[in-house]
Amino acid sequence: MIYVLVGDGAVANKTNVDVSLYANGTDGFATYANVPVQMNYRTNIYGALLTNPEVFNVEIAPAFAGNNNNNVIDGAVVEMNNGQVVCTTPALPAGVTEALLEGKGGVYIDAQGQPQTFNADGHAIAAAMRESSEIYFAPNAIITTDSHWLKVPQSGVTIHGNGATLTGGEQDFSIQEGAGYTQYEEGSTINININNLNGVKVWGGPTTNATFNINLNNCTMKGKGLTNKSPNNMVMVRPLDNATCKVNLNAENCYLEGMQVAFHTSVAGTEVYKNCTFKNVGVPINIAKKLNGALMSISVIGCTFDNCGIAPDDTANSAYNYAAPIRVVDNGGPANAINLLVDGCTFTSTLSDWDLLLMDYREGTPWSTVKYTIRNCTPANPKVKATAN
Repeated sequence: MIYVLVGDGAVANKTNVDVSLYANGTDGFATYANVPVQMNYRTNIYGALLTNPEVFNVEIAPAFAGNNNNNVIDGAVVEMNNGQVVCTTPALPAGVTEALLEGKGGVYIDAQGQPQTFNADGHAIAAAMRESSEIYFAPNAIITTDSHWLKVPQSGVTIHGNGATLTGGEQDFSIQEGAGYTQYEEGSTINININNLNGVKVWGGPTTNATFNINLNNCTMKGKGLTNKSPNNMVMVRPLDNATCKVNLNAENCYLEGMQVAFHTSVAGTEVYKNCTFKNVGVPINIAKKLNGALMSISVIGCTFDNCGIAPDDTANSAYNYAAPIRVVDNGGPANAINLLVDGCTFTSTLSDWDLLLMDYREGTPWSTVKYTIRNCTPANPKVKATAN
């Protein structure tokens, strides 16, 4: 077996090499040109290699088993298996071992620098979040929580998911304000970083003029029943129409399946969706800016939309009359206050009339023009509805 380094600059991490066979280490007797190789894959060359160099076959197979096929994300070794993050080597604080977390929900480091474990339930996580802004879940743990238990503090939170799964209720990290919730400081910035976690949701309607930076990397959410009517979401931030808060959202390598809406925001900010997979989602990206004069920059890069949207005659689905894989609507104005880039995305078996819906054709609903650029997509010209005509 020979190991070949394939540089990141190669297209799709693939390249071609020349393979030469030698006898006794010095005498060359066969050379094969342009043999394809791919990063973290094994290339098999088989056939009459020794007796007839002209007859051979080449096969690229995902044959490196175990950690060689995994990714290192947030310091953990993980893989995405059928839309589920699975962790083989967790990211843990120094001195904390997997054995310490057996039967636990996770661990944090207290103010004295000591590790404190907590149980696998939402109340225990909420208590841990009040003590520390950095939480490590036990690898591949199942954690039962409920709606709005996990209130994000003013200090923000970083979650090292390690392939754990949240379940129960809306299982959300809440940025809601009001009685029983966090009251955020005017003009402050709250950072929410979540990595390698299944069943993720960030929810709320903040009223304070604060900035929320939401970063989701290698996270998943699957709706109950896996239909495009399921009420589950990964992000739902929809305050009052005149809210002046800002949401900067970055979702990368995330997997979402079987829900009505995956991401929904309605306030100013910068949003980036990169290398995410959406399967059977009614409105995967649903942005409806409300505040007049607010600015938004939205980039959707390298994402896959499979069987998404809602059929226009599926009137039993409450989102049927505004559904598309990418819906970006400016209900506040002015014209071109939203700048949208869609680059390198794939749309397959779209159920709605449009791949991109950039206007609001619901009767009596005002909307302004969205500035958009579409390039390098499959199909090359996705179906776009951007005008009233």
